[in-house]
Amino acid sequence: MLLVHGTLDSPGGGNAVGAWIAQALAGAVRLEVLTERPWSPDAVDAFWGTSLARTPARQHVVPMPGSLLLRLRRQLNIERAGMRFDRLRLALVLREARRLGPGVDLCITAENFAAFDRPGIQYVHYPATLRPEPVAAAPLMRRYYDACDVLSGLTWEGAARNLTLTNSQWTARRLRAMGVESRVVYPPVFDPGPGAPWHERDEAVLCLGRYHPTKRMEAIMEMAARVRDSHPGLTLRFIGSSVDPHYTKKMRALADARGGWITFHEDLSRSALVTMLGRARYGIHAMADEHFGMAPAEMTRAGLLVFCHRSGGLVEVVDGEERLLWDDDADAVARMQALIGAPADVQAGLSERLRAFAARFSEERFCRELRETVHEFAISRIL
Repeated sequence: MLLVHGTLDSPGGGNAVGAWIAQALAGAVRLEVLTERPWSPDAVDAFWGTSLARTPARQHVVPMPGSLLLRLRRQLNIERAGMRFDRLRLALVLREARRLGPGVDLCITAENFAAFDRPGIQYVHYPATLRPEPVAAAPLMRRYYDACDVLSGLTWEGAARNLTLTNSQWTARRLRAMGVESRVVYPPVFDPGPGAPWHERDEAVLCLGRYHPTKRMEAIMEMAARVRDSHPGLTLRFIGSSVDPHYTKKMRALADARGGWITFHEDLSRSALVTMLGRARYGIHAMADEHFGMAPAEMTRAGLLVFCHRSGGLVEVVDGEERLLWDDDADAVARMQALIGAPADVQAGLSERLRAFAARFSEERFCRELRETVHEFAISRIL
């Protein structure tokens, strides 16, 4: 079986899914993994909590053009210019998968839509079309997308032949509106453990995830500052990885201007992350239409009360809890002030209930459902 994924390295929820697909299948099948660059099983295990070093899979790496493009993208800082080679990188990976496909029984990917040499399994994270509308230079970008599709062999017809898995009921509904039926297999979310008792936790708000404009970090700072008007002991901690150095620098400057109550904690080890999750009471996630939200789910599993935008799969992560869901920034501030000001026993009870609810997103459940899905798909191809 061939797992096709750009990289299993951190960060990113999609890469976590890719790593745990490998974990679910390693040992159960003869697994081969195709990526855009070599990866270290020990490093993947250390970050994602897998045990891939115990059951090594054969690695395939996309030929040199893919690596060359990645180096070029970094050297030219193309992200800052608003232009990325992600589409072309994915095209090169899928093209190589089509070459390797005849030598394996089944191809599976967590890189959204794919067209293999025959029907496979695709895990779709976000209900984007195959040709998302470019932000700028639309005619040129459309030709770029067309060229990438030709290079990879990706077509709607080919992708539609695959079995589609997805990460939330919200995403599944939007895929259905596009004419794509899917099966929900919630992503694997690690269990940080119960953490400290509620009365020993800090009056801190955590924001966990990549430092990227879509996460609306500046808005989170403003919301937390307004909550501090009535709760002056509240602190804000950003925990994650800097995938956009220029945005990170800007956010650090904004934080410094507000004083020392906002801190940044980058590239933490798994054990350090567990410690920080176990010490805080609250979390926040401000991205709208987040398809699932691995970071909010991790915080919820750790017992944090996570305030989320009322959109996307976030509603499913916090079990539709009204006290945590908000429509706009002013609403978020009001709900945060209300719950943070509630009695400690009320907060602790809600924390325990939602932590138990979020256990359904476990890594063990993901592996079991993934193996069952692969088995059913393989049997259906025989019958």
